Amino acid sequence: MSNMVFPIITDFESKLPVYLGGVGCHHPQEYVIRPKGYPYLQWIQCINGNGELILDQKTIKICEGQGMLLYANIPHEYYAIGSQWKVNWISIGGFGAEDMFKKSLSENSGVFTISKPDVIEKGIELAFEMAISDRLMKSLECSKIVYDLIVNIIVNVLSDEEELVFSQYSKLKPIFDYIDDNYNRVITLEELSSIANLTPQYLCTIFKKIKGIRVFEYINSVRIKNSKEMILKYKHMSIKEISYKCGYEDSSYFCSIFKKQEKITPGEFKKLHGV
Repeated sequence: MSNMVFPIITDFESKLPVYLGGVGCHHPQEYVIRPKGYPYLQWIQCINGNGELILDQKTIKICEGQGMLLYANIPHEYYAIGSQWKVNWISIGGFGAEDMFKKSLSENSGVFTISKPDVIEKGIELAFEMAISDRLMKSLECSKIVYDLIVNIIVNVLSDEEELVFSQYSKLKPIFDYIDDNYNRVITLEELSSIANLTPQYLCTIFKKIKGIRVFEYINSVRIKNSKEMILKYKHMSIKEISYKCGYEDSSYFCSIFKKQEKITPGEFKKLHGV
C-alpha cells in the first residue's frame, strides 16, 4: 500500500530554510512525465525493482541503492523497468535546500549511488511519520528531519571510485549468500563463478580486491565462525562432528585452520568458554 502526505504550507513554513513539501513511502512508481519539472526539489530513493530517468535527453538507469536528485522546475520523466518499481520519495522546499545540494553534491540533477541506502529510506519514513502526527510543532520537527536527511544524502553519496567498488561488491553479494547457506559442504570455484556469472580468474581478482583475502580463505573464515558458534551451542557434540558439519571431511585439517585463524585449538577454545 502506498503512503503519501502533503503537509499544509503556510507563510511560516515557506520562510524556513528547508521544509517538507510532500513525502511518500513504499510507493509503486507510475510513469511520470513532467515537461516543466516539479515545483519542489525531489529525492526519489529506489527501494525495490528498477527504473529509468530521462533527463536532458539522456536515459539513466536507477536500481536499488540509488536515488534521483531532481531540482525544481527541471524537465524530466521516469518510469519502471519490469513489473514494479517501489520508491520512497520526498519533496523539499525552502531557500536552503537547493543551495546545500548544489554546493556539496552536484550542480545538476541526476542519479546517485548511496553507501547506506537504509539510512536514507528510514529518514524519509521518519519524515512521513512526523508529517502525519498530531505534534504541535511538527512543521519545525519535519524541517529538522529534512535537514538531517539532506546531510545524510550528501555524506553517503559514493564517489566514482567508491561506486565502482560498490558495483563490484553487488556482483559478489550472491556468492556471499551462497557461502553462508552452503558452508557445510564442498564448495568449488567453478560453481561460485557460475553463480556470479564471472570467469574464475576475474572472480578471484575482484574478490581479493573487495574482501582483501582469497575466496577459499573467506570460505574458511565463514566455516570457523560457524564452528565457534556450534562449539558453544552444542556442548555434547565432538570436535570431529563439528568439523564435518562445517564442511571439513578431515578433522585434523579443520583443527589446523582453526588454530591458524584463532591462535588456539578448538579444544582450547572450548575450555576457554567453560564448555
